[in-house]
This record gives sequence, structure tokens and C-alpha cells, in this order.
Amino acid sequence: MNLQVRILTPDGIVMKRDDIDEVILPTSTGQIAILPQHATLITALEIGLIRIRVEDDWTVFIGFGGNATVIENRVQILLSTIESLPKTPVEEIREEAERLRLRVDQVTERRDKLAAAQQYKKALARLQGVLFLDAVKN
Repeated sequence: MNLQVRILTPDGIVMKRDDIDEVILPTSTGQIAILPQHATLITALEIGLIRIRVEDDWTVFIGFGGNATVIENRVQILLSTIESLPKTPVEEIREEAERLRLRVDQVTERRDKLAAAQQYKKALARLQGVLFLDAVKN
């Protein structure tokens, strides 16, 4: 038995598959793995990795907030924005994340600090995604 997964953004359907073995989502309380026969669930999603497994192959996206529902092996993920992992070398991604982390510490205006924190979360998700795929390939 598999999961039926749909990922939607305001731009349309990003993915629609019915052969998914596992989905890992970044919720507001931490990561959650969805497997076949999962209990009904509605959850908010944070900025972070959306990992999708079919057999031993993983596909990773970066989601930028939204929500997910799980009902009877159907997973619907609604996101404000989604992006694929960058092809950039891991060291460049790591340097960008560090630069943005330092910026969060330097900014003093509340609105600017929130924007800087969001940019840092996005950069950190990109780094985590690249490192995750490197780890599962080896």
C-alpha cells in the first residue's frame, strides 16, 4: 500500500503521485514522517525540507510554509512557495547560511529581524537538503 501525494502552490500542482512510500514534513512542532495507514492529520508547515521516498529514492523540496492534511493514505500539501534544491556547491550554501545567520544577529529593527530570520531559515533548509541527499547517496 502506498500514499497518494499532491503538492500544490498558488501557481498550480507541483506533484501528483500515488506510489509514495514515505513523506517527511517540517511541522511547527518538528519533523513528522507520514507512512501508509497514518492517522488522520491536519498540520501547519514551517520553512523546511519536504522529503518524499519511493522505494530507496528520495526527492527533496524546500517548502516555505503552508499546511498538510492526511486522510486515508492521501496526503495533500498546500504551500505558499516551493523550490528545488540548488545545484550550488555545498560550501557556497554553507557560507550563505552563515552570512545570513550573522545578519540576524546584527539587525535591530523588529521587522528587519523577522525578515532576516526567514531568509536564514530558507538558507538553512537548502543546506540541510543538500547534506541529506549527499548522505543518502553514500
